[in-house]
Amino acid sequence: MTVRNILHLNSGRKTDRLDFEAQIEVARLLNYENGYKGLMKDYYNATGIVNRFLKSFIKRYRKILFPLPPSSLEINLDNTFYLLGDVLYTRTEDVLTSDQIVKAFYFKADQAAFFDEKLRSQIVNSLDKNEIERTAEVTTYFKKLLQHKDNVGSTLASMHELGVLGALIPEFEDFAGYIQHGVYHSYTADEHTIIAIMNVEKVQNEKSVLGRLFNTIAKRDLLYLAILFHDIAKPIDLEGHHILGAEIADSFMQDFGYTDKDIEKVKFLVKNHLLMAHTAFRRDLNSPETLNHFVSALGTLEELDLLYLLTYADLSAVNSALWTSWKNELLNELYRKTREMISEEIPAEELLYQSAFPLPHKIMEHSNNISHEHVKSHIDSFEDLSYANYFSEEEMAQHIEEIVSGSQISVIFKQLENFTNVTIITFDAESLLAKLCGVFLINDVNIHDAKIFTRKDSIIIDNFNVSDFRTNSTVDEAKFDKIRADFVSMEQGMLQLSNELKKHKSKWWRLETKFFKKQGKISIKFEESEKYTIIDIHSPDRLGFLYKVTTKLHDLGLVIYFAKILTMGSDIVDSFYVLDAKKKKISKNFYRVISDELNSCIEEIL
Repeated sequence: MTVRNILHLNSGRKTDRLDFEAQIEVARLLNYENGYKGLMKDYYNATGIVNRFLKSFIKRYRKILFPLPPSSLEINLDNTFYLLGDVLYTRTEDVLTSDQIVKAFYFKADQAAFFDEKLRSQIVNSLDKNEIERTAEVTTYFKKLLQHKDNVGSTLASMHELGVLGALIPEFEDFAGYIQHGVYHSYTADEHTIIAIMNVEKVQNEKSVLGRLFNTIAKRDLLYLAILFHDIAKPIDLEGHHILGAEIADSFMQDFGYTDKDIEKVKFLVKNHLLMAHTAFRRDLNSPETLNHFVSALGTLEELDLLYLLTYADLSAVNSALWTSWKNELLNELYRKTREMISEEIPAEELLYQSAFPLPHKIMEHSNNISHEHVKSHIDSFEDLSYANYFSEEEMAQHIEEIVSGSQISVIFKQLENFTNVTIITFDAESLLAKLCGVFLINDVNIHDAKIFTRKDSIIIDNFNVSDFRTNSTVDEAKFDKIRADFVSMEQGMLQLSNELKKHKSKWWRLETKFFKKQGKISIKFEESEKYTIIDIHSPDRLGFLYKVTTKLHDLGLVIYFAKILTMGSDIVDSFYVLDAKKKKISKNFYRVISDELNSCIEEIL
C-alpha cells in the first residue's frame, strides 16, 4: 500500500504500474541503499504474505461451503499425518520437526493433496522456531519427492511459498524476488525456476520428442536439481552464475548423499545450461564446425537428453509468449543432428554429407520445366552443403525454375505455423541484405531469422522467417503482392528506401511508444570460427534495427554470409557471420573500430 500511495503522490494521478523507472524512483524515495533490487525483494515478500493470507481465508470458508467427508473415511499415512478427502491433516499440536515438515510435503505430492490450514500454520510457525536440519529422513523424503512421477513442481512451489525450500537451500532464500531488467524475463528468478520445473514435468503427457525423452529418464531428481540450481547464483554474480551455481549444487548434493557420478551430471547441466540455446539460436546448424564444437562439450547421450530437457524448461519459463514453434524446431534440429553424431560416432562432416544434395532426378520429380543439366548446374554452383541441408527437394526445384525463367528477382512466400517464410532469389548487389531488410521494414514485417546462400555466379537465395510486427504472427497474405512489388521496385532501382523510411517515421514513433519501452545495454562480442568472424550484437529491440545494423556493416566494408536474428521480448540477439572485402576474417585490430561504429549506430535509434 505504501508503494501504491507513493506512485500516486509522485505522479500526481492514479497510476498502479510499477515499471522499471517507477521502481528506481520509489526505491530512492524510500531510501533503499541497494536500490530497486532491495525494494522489489521486500515488495515480493509482502505480496507473498498477502497471498498466503488470501489462501488461508479462502480455505477457512471452503470448510463452511463444502463440508468435509465423515471422519470414518480418514486414511492414516503415519502416526502424524492423515488424509480426509483431498486434504492432509496433522494429529499433533506440537512444533513440527524437520523430518515431519519434509515428510508432509512428500505426502502432499504423493496424494495430490492440499494442506489443512492448521498444518500450513504449523509449518510456518515451526520454521520460525527452529531451522531445518538435514537429517537422514529429511534427505530421504526430499529425494523421494524429486523422484516422484507427478506434482513435483506444484509441491516445490508450496515449499517455497511457506519458506521450506529456502530453509533447505539457503541460497534459494537469497534468490527469492530477484529481478532482472533490460532482458526478456517476465518473472522473478525464483518464480521462473519453479515454472521451469512445472513446464518440464508437463511434457510427460505429450507425444512429442520431449515427452518421450522425459519418460525415459532414469533419475528425474537430477533434472529437477539442475533446474533448481541453474540460475541460483545470479544474485551473486550474473556473468558467472552458471559456474557458481554448479558449485552450490555440488555442496548441496554432497550433504544429501548423492554419488559423485550424479553430482557431476548436475554440475555439467548447470554449467552448460545456456550452451544449447546459444548454439541453436545464434549459430549455423549446417556448419560442421558448429556441430562438432557442440558435441565436443558433451560426453554421453544421457547428457544430451538432459540438456535438451533443461533448455526447454528454462526457455519455456522465461515468458509464455516467447516460446514458439520456430525456437522449438531449432532446438530439435540441433538435438537430432548431435544425437545421430554421438550414436553413430561420426563427425559433422559425414553427417551433413549423408544428407547433402539429392540425386538430380529426385529434384526433377517436382518440376516439368527443368532439365538434368539445370539441376546439375545448380548443385555444382554451391561451395558448401548448407543449402542442401536447409531446403527440400521440392523447394530446390522451385528455385531452379525461378532462375531458369530469367526473372531478375523472385519472391516466394510460404505460411508456417507462427511465421511466414520468404525466399528471395536475385543477383547479388552492393548492400543487398540491408536493402532487403529495408523493404521488410517499410511493410511492418519483423525478421526473426535470415539465411544467405550465394551461388558461384553471384545469384543469391536468401531465406527469411518473418512475422507481422503488430500481431507477432504470420503476415497477412493480402500484403504479399505489395511486398513483392516493393522488392521488384528495389531491384529495379525505382524504390528510394531513404524516402520511404522518412514517410513511415511518424507512424513508427507511435508504434515504438507502444511496443518498445525497456531500456538496456548494448553488447557487441566477436568470435572466430574456422572460416568467418562472428559478431554477436545484444541490444534492446527497435524498429529498423536490422536495417541500420546491416547498412553499417556494409559501410564498414564487411560482407555478411549468414545471420541469425533472435527476438527475446523487447531484446534482440543478432549474430552475423562476416568476412572483409578481401574475403578474409576480420583482423582483431579492427574489432574496436567496428564495435564503436556499431554502438554509435544503434544508440541513434534507441
